[in-house]
Amino acid sequence: MTSTTAPTTTTFRRLVTAGDGTLSTETAALPEPGPGEVRIRVRAAGITPADLGVRDGFFHQIGLATGSVGLGWDLAGTVDALGPDVDAFAVGDEVLGVHDSFDAAVRGQGEAVVLPLRAVALAPEGVPLDAAATLSLNALTAKQSLDLLALEPGQTLLVTGARGSVGGFAVELARLRGLEVVAVGRGDALPTGVDGALDAAAVGADVLVAVRDGGAFVAVKDPAEPPAERGIRVTTVHTYAQPGELAELSRLAQEGRLTLHVAERFGLDEADAAYARVAEGGLRGRVLLVP
Repeated sequence: MTSTTAPTTTTFRRLVTAGDGTLSTETAALPEPGPGEVRIRVRAAGITPADLGVRDGFFHQIGLATGSVGLGWDLAGTVDALGPDVDAFAVGDEVLGVHDSFDAAVRGQGEAVVLPLRAVALAPEGVPLDAAATLSLNALTAKQSLDLLALEPGQTLLVTGARGSVGGFAVELARLRGLEVVAVGRGDALPTGVDGALDAAAVGADVLVAVRDGGAFVAVKDPAEPPAERGIRVTTVHTYAQPGELAELSRLAQEGRLTLHVAERFGLDEADAAYARVAEGGLRGRVLLVP
């Protein structure tokens, strides 16, 4: 039996797209959590470049959608319902989460969302709850990219887009691992001979020249993965929440070891303006939708 507080409504609003470049809000039945799931009343949800792709038809082009679909990958809010036999959280807990699957119509940019336990963690204490929405996808991507690089303490890592959301977390996490970090922003010259490169800015093949023979390179999206050369191990990170990962990242944010940046906040009814701001680029931090 699902445990929940008495709902004030049985419906919620969410942001959707038909994949035609437009956005709209719709009212839908409030989703119920199943086994191993919690429902979250969303305080804030981030907008990512991936959301721009979904708005412009990516899900529809690859056959994952035929009608309206939700948007949004990372979020923060308050647990208001528990699935059967869920005791890892309590109703009222402030949490952060990530919607890392491609197969759900109800996503993070709305008033409520249901997520599996592996994709939810308690929000860091002492941090505004909406700011916690900037952590999940970005920090997971950075952490899992570093895992793929598999560099040893003392080795040198080059991070492109180091002033951006993923790149900023990558720099902080890499230093915690004892790596020597070369942080590169737009227009900066590239060094050569580094042991590995995390291409958070999706520069692509031009960054590969900086990596020594036999080094490692990780792209954050498939089109930016260059062909391997000189024995360099080349791969792309595909972010997927594993049990315990978000909790560890939340702990680091609570300790002040990860820095959270909110660029701008928009209401759900201002989604067009919010998406336009993300498309402009040049942001320091995440644009948030606040339902």
